[in-house]
Amino acid sequence: MNKKFEQWYEDNYHRLTGSGIWLRGGEINTLSPAVWDDVSLRVLISRLSTSWDVSNSYTHKILYEIIGSCGETYVDMSFLPPPKDGQIFRDEGVPWLLGTSSKRAGSSFDVVAFSNSIVQELVNIPIVLERSGIALSKKARY
Repeated sequence: MNKKFEQWYEDNYHRLTGSGIWLRGGEINTLSPAVWDDVSLRVLISRLSTSWDVSNSYTHKILYEIIGSCGETYVDMSFLPPPKDGQIFRDEGVPWLLGTSSKRAGSSFDVVAFSNSIVQELVNIPIVLERSGIALSKKARY
């Protein structure tokens, strides 16, 4: 599945927490989604917390830089939607694993990498996968 949610975001960002700034993407020193078709590997780095919970964390950004410097790779970031936004996503079929710059579903990426700083975040993996339309078991994914 290579579903994009750019138009959905443009139509709905005003309904999201903070006018959807957490999902805007296009931050300085990030790759342009225009290179999506020009690379051989696409990686989504996902935090298992909201962007506000991890805004001071640098782990996500370091991983982005390391993976992005490998060449022939497109890297994007993902965060958990804030509670109100999570309900909007569920109601409208928007996956929780959603690239902030590409606005592509996590299932569109070759690799989804979870970056977590505290063990408690790991309990979010099953619900994030389920709400993104990705099977929890490897066997079910292939």
